[in-house]
Amino acid sequence: MEIFNTFTRSAGIHAFRQDSDKTVLFAGPCRPELLIKLSAIGYQGIWAENLFMAREELLRIARENPDPVKAHQISLSAIFCDIRFPIQEIRNFLDDIQEFTVLRTVPVFLIVTHKNSMREIHYYKSRIPQINDLIYADSNPYVIDHKIRFYQHFNHIRFQHPVLMLGSETISWKERIDYVFKRIFDITVASFLLLMLSPLLMLIAIAIKLDSPGPVFYISLRAGKGFRLFKFYKFRTMVQDADRQLLEIEKLNRYHCQHQQSPKFVKIKNDPRVTRIGRLLRKTSLDELPQLFNVIKGDMSLVGNRPLPIYEATTLTTDTYSARFIAPAGITGLWQITKSKKPDMTVEERTSLDIYYATRRNFISDIRILFSTPFAIIQKEEL
Repeated sequence: MEIFNTFTRSAGIHAFRQDSDKTVLFAGPCRPELLIKLSAIGYQGIWAENLFMAREELLRIARENPDPVKAHQISLSAIFCDIRFPIQEIRNFLDDIQEFTVLRTVPVFLIVTHKNSMREIHYYKSRIPQINDLIYADSNPYVIDHKIRFYQHFNHIRFQHPVLMLGSETISWKERIDYVFKRIFDITVASFLLLMLSPLLMLIAIAIKLDSPGPVFYISLRAGKGFRLFKFYKFRTMVQDADRQLLEIEKLNRYHCQHQQSPKFVKIKNDPRVTRIGRLLRKTSLDELPQLFNVIKGDMSLVGNRPLPIYEATTLTTDTYSARFIAPAGITGLWQITKSKKPDMTVEERTSLDIYYATRRNFISDIRILFSTPFAIIQKEEL
């Protein structure tokens, strides 16, 4: 294997930064910019111009690390595959390498560009289940590094719990039925509630517009199951520039922690950014109603773990915490019905509840949580 640093185009497999213990493999036409950026933050890169060469290199790595128990200890950190390969070739390539146990937990990313249409991206993503996530070729290297670390942990947990890999042949018929019931239940209930509550939704929208300037809905990116990002909908309960004021009131955060490595959540009592109508909506949880659209779209479920803002989710990428992302995002969940009894819950207690739900959830427990939610709302602390 030729070692090079200039990234001049030539045939075969190439590598750089021989001294690094973190290795990524890129399969596709020459893209030195991506490899250079990752090299700058400590990664070793292997570039294979076609999938055949990439397959041979990965099989060599797999043969050198035959012990499945130590699969997470191999030096290969991630696999990047260019979107310009035919979709069937990518599927065959990933099927071949995942026959080796030590490669099943290695994150796989599809490299796309802004020239690729959303329709094309969704087409590839929906037909290649082995893909963990999409990476834009011009992404910030630290964002790529974060995603690599997260999916390493996530795939390792998923490998330990095959029942969580929906769509896999290892899932039993009972789990499949449980999932189908949950999805049908989500769509049915969410659609019925939207239809019945449509007059109330219109009244809330009018009240928000009259109370303060700004949009009716608050839309933000949230991290859900598998750290998938989606547009999250709520009725706006804060002033228009609330996000910009967050740093100014950080000391008021109930979950404020001095340790950088601790998980980060934001909960501010008597938040000065909340509007008058916003306080009423929050106290009655009516601000959550637009999330029914997220449920119908499949971004969320009625019951699950709370979808987290990116600044919170990025602190939960260790083995200890990332298990919470195995579960779907939900409007209500175990944490929500528990906090009414214990409002001063610590970050660790909250995250433990998320992990407990993620690893033990089933349709029956979801129904129990759902029916407990109205009682939790009645007992909800005053903000």
